[in-house]
Amino acid sequence: MSESSLLASPFLHSNSGIHSDSFYASLIGSSTHKSQLRQIHARLFVLGLQLSSLLITKLIHASSSFGDIRFARKVFDDLPRPQIFPWNAIITGYSRNNLFQDALLMYSKMQLARVSPDSFTFPHLLKACSGLPHLQMGRLVHAQVLRLGFEADGFVQNGLIALYAKCRRMGSARTVFEGLPMSERTVVSWTAIVSAYAQNDTGCLKVGTS
Repeated sequence: MSESSLLASPFLHSNSGIHSDSFYASLIGSSTHKSQLRQIHARLFVLGLQLSSLLITKLIHASSSFGDIRFARKVFDDLPRPQIFPWNAIITGYSRNNLFQDALLMYSKMQLARVSPDSFTFPHLLKACSGLPHLQMGRLVHAQVLRLGFEADGFVQNGLIALYAKCRRMGSARTVFEGLPMSERTVVSWTAIVSAYAQNDTGCLKVGTS
């Protein structure tokens, strides 16, 4: 029986002992409609799996990918003490659905909860800063990136360059780019800085050797 068939089958609601985190993670990944995710979420409560960080994170990602951000937030709020993965998932969900203010608000809540961000937190957070755009918040995020040592991450760097380009701060965008040695400049970083110059119509990018 295929996973898609299982989603519509009474087997999903049985007491079969094969149900596990990996089983439901697979079902979440193969869901094709938000109603299926709601069925799975209800079943997790029956099985006592509703606090599984893996499954909740996957549910948040899947729900937000269907545009059902309200349900994603409900799933998140059911966690008594969410760790970094669900926090990243809900911030990403808001950002991907262009709810940039909500993404920044969730980041503030994460800080109040004393959950430390990781490198996966910042790209979508920076996208939210760019989307508003909110230069002041972006600079605060940049300061935290530097403090935590994530400035060499290609996706974080891309987000920083995009933020400064959107806010027409090409000097800052160039500083971010040149902060990496030539040997560590990837296709991602080159694409980001070239796109920034093109977006601001500021002429050619002159490449240094430092």
